[in-house]
Amino acid sequence: MNLLVNLQNNSSSTEELSVFISLNFQEIYDFFYNQTQIDLYKHKKEIKQYLKSFNHIITSLDCSNKINGDFIALLIETCEKLHLLMQFNLLYNYLSTSDYVVGNRLKATSYYSSGIKTCNDYYEKNSFDFRFITKCL
Repeated sequence: MNLLVNLQNNSSSTEELSVFISLNFQEIYDFFYNQTQIDLYKHKKEIKQYLKSFNHIITSLDCSNKINGDFIALLIETCEKLHLLMQFNLLYNYLSTSDYVVGNRLKATSYYSSGIKTCNDYYEKNSFDFRFITKCL
């Protein structure tokens, strides 16, 4: 829990958060990625509140700095684990429009997290002509 308090205390500006991430990335990584989903779930309320309160700071981070992009990707994965779909979509949309290279697993996750449940949903969202696809089959 101490990490979340430190994150909050160091998120008053984009520059401050970026420096904090750079100096503490291993601790951040260990907290969000290496603990079990059950242990992480115990902090769901605090994580959700942090993302809500500091979304404007987080989505102002310069993702050309790889550590900042990695931090946001880590938050996105955490949102997926905790089923925080709104936060997932907000962070994913920001990261995917930056210069950061989003991995295929996060891309795939973004499809089902954004309401795509069927092939038709996918094709409609991505402007595919489903009739063309069915002709090929």
